[in-house]
Amino acid sequence: MFKKRCLLLSLPLFFLLLLLMQALTIRATVLSLSPVL
Repeated sequence: MFKKRCLLLSLPLFFLLLLLMQALTIRATVLSLSPVL
């Protein structure tokens, strides 16, 4: 029961981290593709 609850709490955190990593990767790609800006 406690383990399930912990998993439910860690799932949104993991999703948030994944989203942040994706955003950083996209930003890095955009910056490397456009050195003029």
